[in-house]
Amino acid sequence: LFGFASYGKVRFHHRSVFEYLAAERLKTLFESGKMSARALQRLLFINTRGKTIVRPSMRPVAGWLALFNDRIFEKLRDHEPAVLLNEGDPESLTQHQRNQGLRAYIQRYGLGGWRDLETPAIQIQRFASPELAHEINQLWGLGIENFEMRKTLLALIEAGRIVDCANIAQELSCNTEAGDYERIQALN
Repeated sequence: LFGFASYGKVRFHHRSVFEYLAAERLKTLFESGKMSARALQRLLFINTRGKTIVRPSMRPVAGWLALFNDRIFEKLRDHEPAVLLNEGDPESLTQHQRNQGLRAYIQRYGLGGWRDLETPAIQIQRFASPELAHEINQLWGLGIENFEMRKTLLALIEAGRIVDCANIAQELSCNTEAGDYERIQALN
């Protein structure tokens, strides 16, 4: 939890610890009535050029707060669903929230080309569950153009050992028109 900073002082060993603690502090202030919902949202979100985005420095904190606050979850789902997969602890989301988050993520980023979105493997493992099978099958059936989104779904199938999605992996691994990387991931 702590690392050595200098003589007689310590620091947090990893940034994720103080991001979690910051979220807990904001949660406490909100629940005790010392911070309004509006103030909390102003702290996390900003409107720019007609779009609502999460302040870059607050993305991890927003991910943690989504676990405790439905309004924060909904705003992330509607505007920046990548935060739900990449930040906080996606394993603690309810199954309904995971389904909603995954659907929003794929619908938002699934069309078009490269977007430079990479979900860390540890977050994929935390997010994955066999209960995502129906959602993944529906999303895959829509025809996802973006390679990164297909890669994310394949990683979820692998990490969650989602047997009900084995047909996706089997068909993709046999598809000679698919890229080598996708076929290898499908085999995994």
